[in-house]
Amino acid sequence: MLRLQQFFTECSVNNQTGGTANEIIKKTYDNAVSGGDKNVYLLSGRELMEMAGYEGTVDGCHPTDFGFASMAKAVVSVLGKVL
Repeated sequence: MLRLQQFFTECSVNNQTGGTANEIIKKTYDNAVSGGDKNVYLLSGRELMEMAGYEGTVDGCHPTDFGFASMAKAVVSVLGKVL
């Protein structure tokens, strides 16, 4: 299971491959799917924070307790479908 970086903002990552963290994660996911992997799942930050909304982080990046509960609910929802 992969998750997109950041919940409500885009962050830049300085690395050798270039691109933002979200772009790198999405490309990794797309490569896995195109390579035939049927056991990889992608959750966006918005999906992870669906229950908590903007109250789920202290700064748009670092989760609060409510944010962690929201993320757990989203992950359990996906796991319930695949297990």
